Amino acid sequence: MTPLKKPLARALVTLTAGLVLGSSGWWLYTANTPAATPSNTPAVTVMPANSANQAQPEDALSAEQQALLSAPETQHYQDNLAFAKRLRSFLSEAKQLSDAQRDAQIEAFAQAIAEREGRGELALNEALLLDLALIEARGGDETSQKAAADALVARYRQRSAERVQAGLKDAVEAQAFALYKSQEGEIVSEVMAMNEAALPLGVSRDEYLRQRLQSAREAALTQASGTSQNAPQSN
Repeated sequence: MTPLKKPLARALVTLTAGLVLGSSGWWLYTANTPAATPSNTPAVTVMPANSANQAQPEDALSAEQQALLSAPETQHYQDNLAFAKRLRSFLSEAKQLSDAQRDAQIEAFAQAIAEREGRGELALNEALLLDLALIEARGGDETSQKAAADALVARYRQRSAERVQAGLKDAVEAQAFALYKSQEGEIVSEVMAMNEAALPLGVSRDEYLRQRLQSAREAALTQASGTSQNAPQSN
């Protein structure tokens, strides 16, 4: 496997230098772990932090400790550590595998990274760094690796932009709903208190109420959208 040449390495350093890695990302660049060949979807064994010592009788743990070890958050953390160890081990010995073995592992890890990022277990920038590492592990000449890295970065940028837009849309809709709800009760009270003669000709009270509420919803959405567009943009 040909390692990343200097131009691509510099490009990756430039790309990632400003990214803030969370704790789940640091393990990729820290101490070497003894090699262990991972399976495509290896099972996770949850072990307490002191598992290197002699196993303690179950009744030696308090009920609170047992509940903590069994908590979904603890098992989730242990699962992340196990996944990190498998991936780190693969990256350290990828060059020793056959092309078929290496490609199969890369596909399995790429899918696992995508699934974890989709569940929010990895930040978008962390997932990008791991996928870039898989590109390097696949090997090939500098040109092909750089092309693959550029395509990957473009996909992540698009995904990030889509999430920003989705977040803005959700925020606008939430603000519009709050504005509408602040007016809804007043509109209902006003229409229900109106005399029949004050209603538009040929329009029932229920229909007039529906029209007023619909107009209020549209006005609230317009107002919220305007507020969002006029908000100062952070750099």
